[in-house]
Amino acid sequence: MRKIVLLMSVLLVGCSSKVNFGGFAPQDLKLSDVEVLKLSTDSLVTIHVPEKSNEETIDASSIVDSVYAIPLETNKECLIGAVSDIRIHNDLIYVIDKRVSDAIFVFDMKGRFLNRIGKKGRGPGEYTKLSEVQVDKCNNEILISSPPLQKLLRYNPKGEFLGYIDINVAYLEFSILNDGNIVLYAWNQKNKHLGELENRLFYIVNREGAILKAGPMFKPIYPKVHMRTENGCMSSLNQVSYSPILSDTINSISSNSVKAQYALDFGKNSIHGKVPISCSTYQFGQKVRKNHLSYFLGSHLETNSYLCFTCESDGKLIHMLYHKKSASLINCNRIQGDERHMFFFPFNYYSHDRFISAISPKAILEIGQQFKKADEAIFQCFMKIFHRYGVRELSADNNPIIVFTKLKDDFFDTNHK
Repeated sequence: MRKIVLLMSVLLVGCSSKVNFGGFAPQDLKLSDVEVLKLSTDSLVTIHVPEKSNEETIDASSIVDSVYAIPLETNKECLIGAVSDIRIHNDLIYVIDKRVSDAIFVFDMKGRFLNRIGKKGRGPGEYTKLSEVQVDKCNNEILISSPPLQKLLRYNPKGEFLGYIDINVAYLEFSILNDGNIVLYAWNQKNKHLGELENRLFYIVNREGAILKAGPMFKPIYPKVHMRTENGCMSSLNQVSYSPILSDTINSISSNSVKAQYALDFGKNSIHGKVPISCSTYQFGQKVRKNHLSYFLGSHLETNSYLCFTCESDGKLIHMLYHKKSASLINCNRIQGDERHMFFFPFNYYSHDRFISAISPKAILEIGQQFKKADEAIFQCFMKIFHRYGVRELSADNNPIIVFTKLKDDFFDTNHK
């Protein structure tokens, strides 16, 4: 009898050890162990998106305050295939190429190549694949996530490996607060190994990886619809913001609170109430296109004066600028360049209240040829924008040109009264 009991005990222990938490060690965490942040809607701003797009075009000169460009040096050590993202800190430009080079290149503010951050591989201090890259401004470090590693890799701006931050949370994106703590945006990652802290929308951890705070519970609007766009989580204006997938809201996270910041109201074109909640991703897309509905894709950038966001409407991508002071909207697709200014879009990042774009020389040459066919004088003015910053000859094989665009703070006051 004793042998049977011992055998059953061994079998039970063996079975319990096979419980799969995605490779994470189980933690018996209680809600009382951390601060649970509740979503506040007290400062919510509603943005009414027109049901029909305004077809009126706007000259770039009426909205663009100033533009300056930085051509990035091109050599065999820094060949950028495609710009996935840009980060700027302490007069350094970090260009992230996830698709082609799978690398991070560092340039100074004159476009001179300085060094690379880390390298691809499976050894210590190497990443298997670039997933997320953020600059920790508090500690002047670059943090990289590289699945399947359950760690963040730490580098200094010179590219020297500094060590790891252990992460015991499954997440999709991460960002960094001003105090150096890390926001892990989990979305639909159940995190059942976290005990009572499972199924949270986000977690705030310190640099030792310990969970300090947890966000609201994850409650999917469309449980069977699996969509994800980049820039659903971002840092700006001394806070981190995120958009739950298909929620039409942008929420902000500070060190002590989480607030619903903006709500996009698509009126009769809204997907909510018109698309079945239990539908699959394929059914969702079909329903949206068939009924010409609109929804927020989650991608957004923010400066002191503007919020830039992307939505899908009638099967098309629409980029919108929201002017905070006047609560007015402008469709970026309708802004056209003229002989004085160009509107360089899409935006990749923001810095010092300027939107930043990475423009390939090939695209510049194609735009220039269009101008040249229409008007030689406009073409010459267009090229002067780049000549002014030392770009005399353009080759389609050159690295991108980083363009900083400052929009007029009073555009809507002077043009829409």
